[in-house]
Amino acid sequence: MPEMDGYEVCHRLKGDEATRHIPILFLTALSTVEDEAKGLALGAVDYITKPIHPELVRARVRNHLELKHYQNHLEETVRLRTQELRLTQAVMIESLATLAEYRDPETGGHIKRTQNYVKALAVKLKGHPRFSAELDDETVELLYLSAPLHDIGKVGVRDNILLKAGKLAELEAGAAPRE
Repeated sequence: MPEMDGYEVCHRLKGDEATRHIPILFLTALSTVEDEAKGLALGAVDYITKPIHPELVRARVRNHLELKHYQNHLEETVRLRTQELRLTQAVMIESLATLAEYRDPETGGHIKRTQNYVKALAVKLKGHPRFSAELDDETVELLYLSAPLHDIGKVGVRDNILLKAGKLAELEAGAAPRE
């Protein structure tokens, strides 16, 4: 090839997000083990050397297309299941937060304010070099969704302690959870 060789074409295709997932098959006169290893290392799914046998090339192309189809289907299935899992997780967190709020009606606004505060803090820290590696968009969202659980321990506190109007007595402050 006059402008660039097949290795460079493969390298560029695999380096571009738009073409990275396209299966590449080498069809070449270069037949050493090193040549084949280089092509496969660059991301090719197959390496066919000349002289070729058309029926074998067709069969290999068909096999790779079928594998790609199954890979795409599997990736889509994983994406959908992950989405379902996240939705289930969000519903469970919301349910537990509602339970905590039910135990202490004063908690409702506090839960939402804390949730928004946690998100604002995480977004701000995401831009800080010390925390940017840990705080990607997914982690920030997870922190936001999980923040309402910070008061879930109230569910296990006896009503006479949780709803007491005044200061807790020393014995009450160390009281065990209700049974």
